[in-house]
Amino acid sequence: MKAQFTLLPKPFSPYGQVTFGSRSLSLRQIQQQAIEVSKQYDTLEAHQAMEASFEQAKQKTLANWNRHGQQGIVLFDIDETTLNLAPLFYLITTGYEPQQGFVIDRDKMSDIYDANPQAFPETKAYIEWLKSQNIPYCFLSARSQKNLSQIQTLLAQNNLLGPQMKGIILRDNDRYPRALQGQFKTDLRDSLKQQYGAIVACIGDQPHDLTGDPKIDVLLPNYFPLAGRIH
Repeated sequence: MKAQFTLLPKPFSPYGQVTFGSRSLSLRQIQQQAIEVSKQYDTLEAHQAMEASFEQAKQKTLANWNRHGQQGIVLFDIDETTLNLAPLFYLITTGYEPQQGFVIDRDKMSDIYDANPQAFPETKAYIEWLKSQNIPYCFLSARSQKNLSQIQTLLAQNNLLGPQMKGIILRDNDRYPRALQGQFKTDLRDSLKQQYGAIVACIGDQPHDLTGDPKIDVLLPNYFPLAGRIH
């Protein structure tokens, strides 16, 4: 689902001024549009879909946990799975392309983390349930290791840590450049499976967050169409 705009296409300039036909929008105006779009996607329907996904996650988790003799681990993506970044994406919005959507610069992710994003309440509730069941979990994200301190602080502020939380694993830029982030997740999932005996659930909002096994995977809905072209 794409946000609808009446702006004319091209030429595109990523910073300062973006021109759409005869209209010229400043970066600030585009960022304000990003804020308004994010509000449109914070709906009751979206939260109900998240709740339904986590009810499914509980069923898969318990089934796999018991099937593997109550051993294994649950894996979470971070961005747009654990932390709700959509309301803050305007901070890294650098332009808009009518055929693709807003353009964001992921090298500026520190700006979003500095703005104190909140966890999805549905994710928090599921993690509290995992704690009550004494099921281990960890966070696996293709975000750069340079963001570790910020992410750890945010997870702590949202009460998402605890003895059942076994790690926050982020991408090593030298070993896994951004083009290999899918391979990074595959390799780390294999390693965690060996370490803990099984992956009992894998939670994410993008297909590359998941294992490919429908008995394990829980794909969360992601209604926010901000990232048209990513630097």
